[in-house]
Amino acid sequence: SHTAAEGEAEVTVPGRCHIDADGRLQGPAAITWNNPWPTLNCSAGAFGTAYGGVIHTEVGYEHNVINEFNTPSAQASAFFSISMTGAIHQYVPLGKNYAAWTQMAGNSNYRGVEHEDHGNPANPLTDAQLTASAQVFEAMSAFDGWPLEPTDNPNGGRGIIFHVDGGIAWGSHDCPGPVRMKQRPDLITRAKAIRAGGTPVTVQEHTTGGKLSLAG
Repeated sequence: SHTAAEGEAEVTVPGRCHIDADGRLQGPAAITWNNPWPTLNCSAGAFGTAYGGVIHTEVGYEHNVINEFNTPSAQASAFFSISMTGAIHQYVPLGKNYAAWTQMAGNSNYRGVEHEDHGNPANPLTDAQLTASAQVFEAMSAFDGWPLEPTDNPNGGRGIIFHVDGGIAWGSHDCPGPVRMKQRPDLITRAKAIRAGGTPVTVQEHTTGGKLSLAG
């Protein structure tokens, strides 16, 4: 049996989620669906070919973001948001040609996923949040057909991309910030393990005060 070395941690792999016939995420996770369904903050008939998923950070708290994404004047939404406790909220169905309002020019080809950070993007994604995010990205990847690989090309790059990679066309944001950007390899490792089916995976992690740290 494998024993995790210093600086590594063994992560239990959760069950696999899927997108049902109504475009809703289903599976062994804490999932809620927006009411109304979909949120009014989206565009019908505006989604084209799906190239990948986008990692975002909320710069806020999950309950505030859910409220914002249901406030028409905010003109903002996402396909999913994930709390630091690992709860998943879905705003817009997949496969029904709805575009969420998450990254401007990227809205028609990339599915945005917001991540709670309690107002500070320097807070790393929690273990529960990483696991839930891996379930979401794996399910989107399986449904859409793009790979569980990183991409930094906003013009047709296929895979998991950051909001900041879109530049001016995507709103000139530095989201999700350097701390969370460094966690993408861990997220992808977990997503691939979910797809492979349940074997615990070893990931590079350092713990400080009970939180994931990116030191070293």
